Amino acid sequence: MDISFVEQLELLDALARRERIEQSGGTSSAFPPVLERLGVTASQWEHAVTVTSRRFARELDIMAMMFAEARRRS
Repeated sequence: MDISFVEQLELLDALARRERIEQSGGTSSAFPPVLERLGVTASQWEHAVTVTSRRFARELDIMAMMFAEARRRS
């Protein structure tokens, strides 16, 4: 299944909202979409996730190099 990250987020939001509605007996209009609740557009969200993912990947690379060096030294 080939869907964008925003589509995945919207699907997750819809599922969570449905679950919440079923538990509380509320209506779907009581719970606005997740991006609306966050106050961001889809493109702003994708940009933030991309930037964060790059930073996280760099940190993982650094940790992997440190781990490899520690194993080499022991």
